[in-house]
Amino acid sequence: MIKIAYEFVLSIIIWFIIGYLFAHYYDNKIFIVIGFFIGLFMGFLKFVKLIKNKKIKKV
Repeated sequence: MIKIAYEFVLSIIIWFIIGYLFAHYYDNKIFIVIGFFIGLFMGFLKFVKLIKNKKIKKV
């Protein structure tokens, strides 16, 4: 259970930081929001991949 939370939160934090760096460089704060949503999407994909791997191992 901790691995799921770790994977999800880590991807959000990494993409949020990337968005913050772009926002600081280009002086446009929309990159923070874009980075956050990319992080959510990547976290969701990692979560789905983890669930698929668990189902395959049980069968």
